[in-house]
Amino acid sequence: IFASDEDVNKIGQMESGKPLKLQTNLISKYKELIPTQLNAVLIKVLNNPMGYILIADDIHLREITNMRLEMEKCKKSADDHSKIHHEYSEKINKLNTTIQNIFITPQNDLRNIIKELSGELHNIFESYMTTCWMMENGNEKLKLIAQYGLSEKGIEKCKILDETTPNI
Repeated sequence: IFASDEDVNKIGQMESGKPLKLQTNLISKYKELIPTQLNAVLIKVLNNPMGYILIADDIHLREITNMRLEMEKCKKSADDHSKIHHEYSEKINKLNTTIQNIFITPQNDLRNIIKELSGELHNIFESYMTTCWMMENGNEKLKLIAQYGLSEKGIEKCKILDETTPNI
C-alpha cells in the first residue's frame, strides 16, 4: 500500500515510457512504514506496452550495507596506517643504528661519511633513486658524491603511486 496519493500519481506517469525512480514509504500489513526506493521501467514489445518491472529497495537495508562498507574501509585504512607507522619506526631505528656506526668508525673524510650515509638511506627507505651532491672548498659548484638508483622496491612504489594517482 502506498503511503501517499502523490506517489500513486507518479506511478501512473510511467506510461510515458520514462524510467521511474521514486523514494516513498510503503505500509506493511502490520502498519509499519518501510522507506523504499522504487525503480520502475516500462517494458515494450514492438512499441506495445507489455508491463512494468518494479524493483523495491529497502532504504534502511541499503544504508546499513553502505555503513558496513564504510566501516570496512575505515578499518582497512587504520590497519594500513598502523602498518606504515610500524615500518617507518623500524626504518628510523635502522637509520639511527647506521648513523651511530658510521660515526663510530674512525673516518676523517666527510665525503666518505656522506657517501656511506646516502647509500644507507637509499637501502633503508627503498627509494627509487638517491643522489648526493656536495660543495667543496668554498667552490659554489655542486659536486656529485654518490648516486644510487633503480631499486626494485622503489620502482614498485613508483608504479603503485602512478596507478593510484588520478590524472589531472
